[in-house]
Amino acid sequence: MVADCKAQETIRAAHAIVISEAEPVGSVAHVVDRLATFYHSDHVKACQPWILETPFDEWRDIQLVGMGIIL
Repeated sequence: MVADCKAQETIRAAHAIVISEAEPVGSVAHVVDRLATFYHSDHVKACQPWILETPFDEWRDIQLVGMGIIL
């Protein structure tokens, strides 16, 4: 259980880093590009495979809405 808890902390931190790197640029296209990079990363395949159960377009839109961006 402890290892799972630590892994979840790492996952959240990695996700936050990817998203925060996209935010300062301000371009929606840049944010979408960073989300695509994260979604298709080895990190997601290894640590968050359940993300891949949702098609990228749907997952991307959910993430963007969470940031207040509506396409």
